[in-house]
Amino acid sequence: MIVLIPSVFLLLGAAAMLGLAYFKPGFRYHWLVAVGAAGLSWLGVWFLRGQIPQALVIANWGIGELASSSPVLLADEVSWPFLLALSTLVLAVILTDVGRVGDARWSAWAGELSLTALGLLAVMGGNILTFVMFWTVIDIVELGLLLRQSGDIRFRQKVLRFFAANLMGTLLVIWAYLVSVAGGIPFSFTVMAPSTAVLLLLAVGIRLGVLPLQAVFLQEIAKRRGRGTILRLVPPTSSLILAARLTGLQLSPVWEAVLLVLIGIAAVYGAVAWWRARDELRGRRLFVLAVSSLALASAVRGQQAACLAWSTALLYCGGTLFLYSARSPLLRWIPLLALLNLSSLFLTPTAPGAGLYGPPFSIFTLPFFAAQAYLLAGFARHTWRSGETISGTERWVPVVYTLGLAIMPVTQLVTGRLTVSQDPMPIWPGIVVLLGISAGVLYFKKGRHIPGETFETLDKIFSLNWLYTWLERSSAPASRGLQALAGLLEGEGGVLWAFLLISLLVSLIVQGSAGAGGL
Repeated sequence: MIVLIPSVFLLLGAAAMLGLAYFKPGFRYHWLVAVGAAGLSWLGVWFLRGQIPQALVIANWGIGELASSSPVLLADEVSWPFLLALSTLVLAVILTDVGRVGDARWSAWAGELSLTALGLLAVMGGNILTFVMFWTVIDIVELGLLLRQSGDIRFRQKVLRFFAANLMGTLLVIWAYLVSVAGGIPFSFTVMAPSTAVLLLLAVGIRLGVLPLQAVFLQEIAKRRGRGTILRLVPPTSSLILAARLTGLQLSPVWEAVLLVLIGIAAVYGAVAWWRARDELRGRRLFVLAVSSLALASAVRGQQAACLAWSTALLYCGGTLFLYSARSPLLRWIPLLALLNLSSLFLTPTAPGAGLYGPPFSIFTLPFFAAQAYLLAGFARHTWRSGETISGTERWVPVVYTLGLAIMPVTQLVTGRLTVSQDPMPIWPGIVVLLGISAGVLYFKKGRHIPGETFETLDKIFSLNWLYTWLERSSAPASRGLQALAGLLEGEGGVLWAFLLISLLVSLIVQGSAGAGGL
């Protein structure tokens, strides 16, 4: 039961705020409840560090093949860095909300605590069934939140496409599981057929919007820094943990090359678009795309330490910049520290991320040098952008805001020392990236730039709008089916329909396991 402590604190905090809002409408200290819940969850993750590995079977479904399908939560050396990063992120969001009047609402804090709790449970998935269960819950929650933001038809179509892509990734995972079990091959994170590993990596790539590159989903939706940051960072993290667990599997050279080429395209596109974005909020999903691509490419190359470094950097570094609303010169050292943490230079938390480039060196990793250079350049550009001031006259507000902002990069530094890789990592990739940034600065100082027409053409190609338009015209029944599904989920019985969908997915896996066991 120890593994449930961080999530339980968050859920209890959300439930307490909901109860107080209903029974005591005049209650004014919801923020203290939210901070208390997030702080206890953060401390609970640190306590869990000394207790790992810990496993908890949520429901025991018998013996034999069915027993292997029982949902399990697992806290170990792989999932713990994700747990700490997520708990730190939600604590930072709530602490920094004191400096943003627009985000200071109990309903927003309750939602942030609840979604993060689901994320904590998802990253502790001990088998495929557990991933499928929590992925489905997170997808449905995210779908409901996005659909309620706007009634615009085009916007809702994009949201439905986004949900359909996530569902496709989930179904691909189920397919990989059933194929493996039917073939009599043991299915675990350490032992599985190479073809199964490829299917799972493809599933993760689809859910991240990397394979194929789905720029149509990259339009930033939630402009709020707190809730928008949680909504943008938690769901990808629940998928990246699966990639981190697949790094011990060997792929064929052909598949490795194909995947690296496709991921490299997404990484370069996302990084350049992130650098060109008007501000960090409009480029938030582009940052997620670029960093997720680095993490997924590390998984394809079998570098678990590199995958963990880039995955947690997505939360720590991205969270720091996205929450950096008060642009005081006295606070600029905080995002600059996050920028250093993201650099993959020697002794930084992302230094293990250099394992993406070797050894052994592969020519297919060359695009990632450019992606990382543009990623850092964009981060620096958005750091120096002018912004808001802290809203609030009380003297404690700036102190709390600074603490909330600084806890992200400082915790990343500390956890970087605790999760350091035992294998020596190359130093030269970081140097190459810095040289690339220097060359880029000189290039653009001469007045040269990437033509806007070129990037608009790339947008049209990579957005896949042409493909989705063709699919909608050629499969009108499927499109109407998705719209009907959205209507059900938005209605009063949406929660019941969500549980029904989860039950169907679980039943599919269980029946597949039972059928394979009888072969």
